[in-house]
Amino acid sequence: MAFDKRFLRRMTDAKANELAIIRVKGHSMEPTLLDDDHVLVDRTKRNLSYDGLFVIRFDDALHVKRVGRSASKGKVLVISD
Repeated sequence: MAFDKRFLRRMTDAKANELAIIRVKGHSMEPTLLDDDHVLVDRTKRNLSYDGLFVIRFDDALHVKRVGRSASKGKVLVISD
């Protein structure tokens, strides 16, 4: 997939080699993400100081999930939509 550099600059400060595109498989994130959607992943974003969608690796599989801060200090919530 090709993206205009100006579009990417509006989205992120990451360099091209720090970005990845992955395809979503399954229905757990519907209606936000649908089966076979493609998502642009900024691999420089590793800080859980904000809530949002993250790619999480479990063993050899990648999962796109909503991550939110828990009311319990030091814990996060991993949520399917």
